[in-house]
Amino acid sequence: MDFRVGPVHVSGVQRYNEVTRKPVKADAPKQAADQVDVSESSRLFAQALAAVRSAPDVRAERVEAVRSALQNGTYEVNSKLVAEKILGLL
Repeated sequence: MDFRVGPVHVSGVQRYNEVTRKPVKADAPKQAADQVDVSESSRLFAQALAAVRSAPDVRAERVEAVRSALQNGTYEVNSKLVAEKILGLL
């Protein structure tokens, strides 16, 4: 058996497409671009946020000072201050 499929032409569909398609106007008006106005306080907040994000999470000089004090045996803990901080969190 030999089956051959050729191009299918449906004249009704082709005629419908020709009638319903509308040409695109070349001189269609362009839409205005979107705009955003940012307040001065928002700009300042963005600058502050950028400064905070660029700062290191750990103060290396402070960590080194505590580390060397611990190694030397000169690091002292103020228990009263620690207790006040803990009670302040409650």
